[in-house]
Amino acid sequence: PSQWNLPQIAAPAAWDTATDCVATVVAIIDSGVDYEHPDLAANMWTNPAEIGGDGIDNDGNGYTDDTMGWDFVADDNDPMDENGHSTHVAGTIAAIGGNAIGVTGLCWRGAVMALRAFDAEGNGTVADVVAAMDYARMKGARLVNASYAGEAYSQAEHEAIGRLQDAGILLVVAA
Repeated sequence: PSQWNLPQIAAPAAWDTATDCVATVVAIIDSGVDYEHPDLAANMWTNPAEIGGDGIDNDGNGYTDDTMGWDFVADDNDPMDENGHSTHVAGTIAAIGGNAIGVTGLCWRGAVMALRAFDAEGNGTVADVVAAMDYARMKGARLVNASYAGEAYSQAEHEAIGRLQDAGILLVVAA
C-alpha cells in the first residue's frame, strides 16, 4: 500500500495476469545493482555461457567471468551498486513480490542484467554507456533501462541506440 505509483499504472491488475518476466532479460545501465539485496538476488540475470570464478572468458565476449553483467567503470566483473540509484530502479522493475520484504516490482520474477556505467557520484562516460549498450545487445537483453541524463549530444551513443533498435531491443529512458 505504500507504493502509490503501482496502482497508477494498473500494476495490480497486470499481476492478475502475470508476474513472471524471467524470459525477458532487462539490462539496467546505471550505477550497478546490489545483487545481494533480498528483494533482488533471486532475480539477477545469469550469463549461461560463463563459468564464474574460473578466470576464463568462456563465452569469448571479451569479459572474463561476467556471470551477472559487467562493471564498465572499474572494468571488472563486479557490477555492485555504489550509489543506490540503480538498485532502486532494479527494485521498481523486478523486486520479488508477495514476500513481505521491501517493495514489489513490476515483475515478481525477472532477469536483471547489471551494467555499471556510472560511479558512486553518478558520473560516467559515453564510452562506458556505449559499451554497456553493446554488451546488453550481445548478451540477449530484450529491454535496456537507462535512467540517467546528460546535456550533450553524442553520435556514438546515438549509433549504439540504433544498434539496440535494429536488434529489436526496447530502450527505456528517464524523462
